[in-house]
Amino acid sequence: MRGKVIFTIHSHIDVEWLWDWGETQEVVLETYRNMVEILERYEKATCVSTSSIFLEWIKKKDPELFKRIKRLVEEERFEPVSGLYLEPDCNLPSEISFLKNIETGRKFLRDNFGKIPDIMFIPDSFGFPPFIPYVLREEGYRYFMTSKLNYEARCRFPYYYFIWEGLRGARVLACQTPGMYMGYPSPGGVYSAYWKVKRKHEIPLCIFFIGEGDHGGAVTPSMVEEVLNKRKDRWHPVDELDYSFGTLPSFFAELEKYKDKLPVYSGELYIKTHRGTFTTEAKIKRFLYRAERTLKEIEFLRGNIPELEDLWRFLLFYEFHDTLSGTCIRDVYERFDEGVKEFWKRAEDLRGEGWVNPDEREKIYFVEENKNFYRVDMPPRSRGGRKEKLISSWKGEGFEVDVKDGFLKLISGEVLVEEVFLKLVYEMEDDEESAWNILKGREEKVRCEVEEVREGYVRLSGKIGEKSRVKMELRVFSNLPFAVLDVEVDWREHWKMLKLGLKPSHPLRRYYTGTQMGIIERIPPFHPDASPEEREKWEVPFQRFFGTDTFRVWVYGKFGMSCEPDGLFLTLLRSSRNPHPSSIMGLRERKTDFQDQGIHRIRIFISPNKDINPEEG
Repeated sequence: MRGKVIFTIHSHIDVEWLWDWGETQEVVLETYRNMVEILERYEKATCVSTSSIFLEWIKKKDPELFKRIKRLVEEERFEPVSGLYLEPDCNLPSEISFLKNIETGRKFLRDNFGKIPDIMFIPDSFGFPPFIPYVLREEGYRYFMTSKLNYEARCRFPYYYFIWEGLRGARVLACQTPGMYMGYPSPGGVYSAYWKVKRKHEIPLCIFFIGEGDHGGAVTPSMVEEVLNKRKDRWHPVDELDYSFGTLPSFFAELEKYKDKLPVYSGELYIKTHRGTFTTEAKIKRFLYRAERTLKEIEFLRGNIPELEDLWRFLLFYEFHDTLSGTCIRDVYERFDEGVKEFWKRAEDLRGEGWVNPDEREKIYFVEENKNFYRVDMPPRSRGGRKEKLISSWKGEGFEVDVKDGFLKLISGEVLVEEVFLKLVYEMEDDEESAWNILKGREEKVRCEVEEVREGYVRLSGKIGEKSRVKMELRVFSNLPFAVLDVEVDWREHWKMLKLGLKPSHPLRRYYTGTQMGIIERIPPFHPDASPEEREKWEVPFQRFFGTDTFRVWVYGKFGMSCEPDGLFLTLLRSSRNPHPSSIMGLRERKTDFQDQGIHRIRIFISPNKDINPEEG
């Protein structure tokens, strides 16, 4: 059987990265004009567009170009896919944000083109949690595609075509492209991509994207003519392949024929070279959690009012994968600081005062008022709650804390946590990759001195590295089912990482991380039964909590953790560097600096493994 290669144009555009969104708007207009001109010149050519926000900008700034795009959509040669407002980071936002992203993007496509896609194409995000197949099936999607899983130096993702099984057994037909999400269709590049798939799956079918990115640029006539004329060379027998332009629906229609022979891959799609993105730029990650919760509360109190939609669009914009992951230039985060002030003014005016629980599960809010502490019990979908003053004690509800032997020992019938401590990790200096990846070096335990101890309370402080200081305060109350640990860090380090460790009382055979809509059970990467893939997962993202069979650690707005021979670790801070535009674009006038310098305050809840949901009040 002759091999088949389907080509389509794709010009990937990062909303923000080595530039900010003001520059991106001009890039979008230039790029889409280029694509439209190419499609009008070459009647067989096709293209895809993944983010509705780009089409929204074009409609406002160049209505005539938008009319030309609509004609090409009607001809099924310009294909809006994904239905996303813009490409988010997928590890860190909640399922509510992901659904709102789909809802916002699809509404634009439905209102302007009369159609919504059933293909989710996310070329460049930094990992994909297992809730995504379930959401896709519930929202009417049939297929998933990415180009990101081959960003690996070792232990590469094993498949190009597969059935992705996520939470609750949901499955979608998935494709990891054999090449990039852009490229030049040289005979060598096309032949290599095709034979990667053919050798792995014995399927004579390949998708190949042509075009330029990540700063737009679209496609050149020579790229299109390479496909139409099927250029040959002496080393690559492309004459045994059928070339054709096509659409993603036409590609997946062909792939459906081989569906029964495809492997099933269960769980998250993990990117091993982007471990640092769970923690880098702590301030924007903290904003994410608080903003998501506030917007959910406003919707519960006031319904889906127009003012709320504007706030959601602001949040969705800053969930773009490079922005939320902390991998943009410094200018982006300075502009973010300015926009956040207006966001909170508007959000707080809409929300008003009082405690609110918009969720379907009961919560316990921990509240501090005038140096007094309270618990507020919140039934599902309620406001107001029942407030109770907390009583300091080393014995909480169902557990106790011992501070005599080491800093903290959590006990519930048996010892659950032997010790809580801080660890400083030195990272290798790397201006090119530091914002994305963790390059670990030597480690040292942080020495802290006990400054004050009284019933239910202990305060410690210590020096970190060369210039930084830390203060920790632990509080335990007789009428609260968890201990409260406040960590304040004056962070002045370069090329270092700070972790909070919890040493379990028993050797770990498994541990757990919360994720959107569920829990992931994990094998410690150092365990002898760990697979090569599991050994690579020594830093992972989590949602809300992580823990073992006996205890849980709840934290909001910090998303990286690790399982190591000396304990479970919450990654508090990293002092990586903002990427410099000169690394790619040759621009040196913009600023770069070490990230997360200054004061950081983190509140952590530690509990026996109970069915509770603590929240910050």
